[in-house]
Amino acid sequence: MNVIRGWSTDRTRPLTDPLLEKNGLFIEFRGGDVLDPVQISGNWFTPPFPSRVLRFFCKYPIFPFISYRLGKKGGYIGAKAYGADSEAYKNWMKPEEVYDGSRALCFSFRPFASMKD
Repeated sequence: MNVIRGWSTDRTRPLTDPLLEKNGLFIEFRGGDVLDPVQISGNWFTPPFPSRVLRFFCKYPIFPFISYRLGKKGGYIGAKAYGADSEAYKNWMKPEEVYDGSRALCFSFRPFASMKD
């Protein structure tokens, strides 16, 4: 599985690091494999595992991801990239999609994160 990176304010930013280390705004458009559990009650790493998953491939980087930080507060919203390589994911993903370097998108938001300097 793979994530496609389109227009970005910082192409050097690590793909799977959603929170900024310093004050600013990061915007990037993404596409590729979307693998997103759609129920609230499931857990990605322990039972009960997700039983319903949104799964599709978007060949164009059209999904925005926005991350921001001001002082010790920050957050993000949009198509968050994650490493789809944990063995626990085989409980709810196709086993052939779980391997070192596997990456996918999920739609997520965390508007108010507290961070250390």
